[in-house]
Amino acid sequence: MLQVISGFTLTQVPTKAFPNRTSVYSFDFANEIEVFTSWKNITDTATIKFPKNIYIYDSSTGKSTSLEGQNITSGSTGTPFVLRGDQVSITVGYIADSNAAPVTNVIFNGYVAEINNKMPIELKCEDNMFALKQLQATGSTNGIYNDPATAKTMLTDLLSKTNFTVNDNQMNMSLGSFTIKNESVAQVIDRLRKNYKLECYFRGNELRASMIAYYYGDATNYTLNFQYNVISDSLEYKRAAETNIAVTAYSYLEQDDEDSANLYGDTKTTVQRIEYTAQSQPNSDIEIGENQVIYFPNTSMNDLQVCAKARLNRINVDGWIGKVTTFGLPYIKHGDSVTLVDTVLPERAGTYMVKSVKTTMSLSGGLRQEVELDMRIDNLSPSEIALGL
Repeated sequence: MLQVISGFTLTQVPTKAFPNRTSVYSFDFANEIEVFTSWKNITDTATIKFPKNIYIYDSSTGKSTSLEGQNITSGSTGTPFVLRGDQVSITVGYIADSNAAPVTNVIFNGYVAEINNKMPIELKCEDNMFALKQLQATGSTNGIYNDPATAKTMLTDLLSKTNFTVNDNQMNMSLGSFTIKNESVAQVIDRLRKNYKLECYFRGNELRASMIAYYYGDATNYTLNFQYNVISDSLEYKRAAETNIAVTAYSYLEQDDEDSANLYGDTKTTVQRIEYTAQSQPNSDIEIGENQVIYFPNTSMNDLQVCAKARLNRINVDGWIGKVTTFGLPYIKHGDSVTLVDTVLPERAGTYMVKSVKTTMSLSGGLRQEVELDMRIDNLSPSEIALGL
């Protein structure tokens, strides 16, 4: 019988007020752990609940120490045990028996964002995006990236003083002239997401940014068998002929306005937004149930129509939508793919990309993963999946 094992490491980060906070503590117990990851959110999050009456291992002394009587967060005496900005790493997995090596995975690395000093103690954590929320954004020249600014050049510049790298896939899109306001790097990234539909997220220390539904080449495929490792599901079958979905493709086109000029007599340049919406059931009374909005840089109206229709054909297919709950193994990440197998109901078969994963561990519920399905990819080539269109 498999036994759930879980733990986390808390690395203290020195501050001006407490420069000697350099200990690394290892916890081999927690009441509850929850980690949520998705390419739809720029920040992965984690919540850890643990009791105060436990012993933890202090790597700086090589000894175990009790949390009882310690100053957990702040106070008039003593050094705080945990502060906002401390680093956290979470590991979960299983062990078959005392003679077998445990099978574990690191499911989260990040920082303490919030501390609730109650019983049990609760830490709310965020991934590397937490560091970018503290980093003031500065532009190349007075905060202005002149045309043609690209997402790749701008983000590489903004992260140049960090230990993070930028993945250059699909990031050479032109942003026109882009002005950095009084905002953090994370706020700039969020603006790119809202205005240009760049889905940005961290995978380790690598910041990835790409157009919607783009999946990177490091995905792993796993099999989820309803008679073996699927605990429950909330799946609904979607028939393409019975649903009405839409894709709206838009772009910004710059053009000279021959009828106007600036103070120096130069022709002004105007920026016009153009868009095209493709529907799966354009002449039907069925209401639009989903509308995906995608930005394409420097694209003509004719090309927008081609892109919107191509994307619509990709997502307007028969298949399952919703979530499946499985055990802690295999360890699944968003961006992986899962192949559903059901020997009782063979029509459930299909391969889907993974949009999000919520991993939970509790004393009563054990270790679980709630996997949200995205687009179906059974009949797509690897290049088609990578393009996202």
